[in-house]
Amino acid sequence: MVSRSTTPSNMTTEVKLDFNIISFANKEAKKQIAELKKALTAKERENKKLADTVKAKETALQKSIDKVAYLKSSLDKDLWVLQEISELYKNNSAAINAAHKLMSLLDNANYIAKLFKRQMPKQDTKKPAKKANARKRR
Repeated sequence: MVSRSTTPSNMTTEVKLDFNIISFANKEAKKQIAELKKALTAKERENKKLADTVKAKETALQKSIDKVAYLKSSLDKDLWVLQEISELYKNNSAAINAAHKLMSLLDNANYIAKLFKRQMPKQDTKKPAKKANARKRR
């Protein structure tokens, strides 16, 4: 601060000078406060945008997690179906193998039957003649 002199005329000038200094300091302080308020408002807007972005990303992440859980559930069901199909295929393969063995046995049996037929004497396959009286009975 400016030193004060004891003369009344200087006192008035000093008071005016002090008032001008205080007034200037007050204006500067108000400008700084306004700038700080603007900066604070800008930061608040930026923080709100960041918070909204974070919330949107959290929502998207949760949707992705839900989708992955749904796909996992679907894959578990598909895996169960594939295991059932595999089991049926194994059972079907066993049945097919058994059927092939049965067909082979039947072929062998037919072959053996043909051999026996060749060696058996031929029997008379002609039908006996119908008697005339058989017609009259009807």
